Amino acid sequence: MRKREKRLDRAARWCVGFLLSLVFPLCVTAQEENTADSADARVDSLQRTLDLLTRKDEIRSEEEQFAKIWKQTKFISIAYGAPTLKEMETGRTDKGKFGVSVQMGKTFFLHKKPIAKMVKIGLDLSYINLEYAKYKSGSGLKFDFGGLGDDDDYDDYYDDDMYDDDDSSFDLDLGMHQLDYGIGFGPSVQVTPLYHVGRKWEYLKVFTYFHYTPTYSMIIQSEEDQTTLNHGFCSFFNFGIGLSYKMIGIGFESRWGKGKYNMASLDDNDVEDGFSSGDKQKLKTTASRFFISLRF
Repeated sequence: MRKREKRLDRAARWCVGFLLSLVFPLCVTAQEENTADSADARVDSLQRTLDLLTRKDEIRSEEEQFAKIWKQTKFISIAYGAPTLKEMETGRTDKGKFGVSVQMGKTFFLHKKPIAKMVKIGLDLSYINLEYAKYKSGSGLKFDFGGLGDDDDYDDYYDDDMYDDDDSSFDLDLGMHQLDYGIGFGPSVQVTPLYHVGRKWEYLKVFTYFHYTPTYSMIIQSEEDQTTLNHGFCSFFNFGIGLSYKMIGIGFESRWGKGKYNMASLDDNDVEDGFSSGDKQKLKTTASRFFISLRF
């Protein structure tokens, strides 16, 4: 009996050992697989964190680049071009000899980030629009030396229109001048077409604008012993296109507008009468000019 029990005990231990030899490799393999899965998960987590940090850094760099490109919102421009003045009722047209203008203002962008990284839409407020124009009419100062007109040589040298033999005075003929001041506002669009090229080309901009400019206009006309002052409020419009790089820009602008002017005249032959009110007249001004601009 004892021998039989010993044989059964050995057989049981052998079975247990055999089963353990089969199960142990499976446990080791499962453990290794769990360890590998855990390592892969940690690597994936680290990679996602790295990608997130990289993306945040790219976004931060892009926003800093946008800030550099679009930081100039204030502007000043100087334009040159001769205007044309037309009297609507009579059809009389006066051509400008030259004209200059100064504009100062600020652009308020309607959105923070540029559309497609290239386009920004804004609203311009041009709080200074100062215009001056000199027209071709008028011949300047004409002097009348009175008694010197008895000299035949003097008569031959000076034309009769330049003086009056019966009066020792001088005639003031300053021609026609126009002085305007207004405040403009309206939409503007700026585009950086080469933004994706890089290499500093992202600072190149194409821009356009359209402004409505309520204006106080004054026209002084001094011709043939008569000085006339015309003044009134007018509605002007400005449309411009241009090209800029960083702070400096150039462009072309068209300006047009009309209004009713109050007329007042000063008769040089009867100064005591002073200014006398007259009728209103409707005048139209048009101009095309080139400009240079600075943004800061």
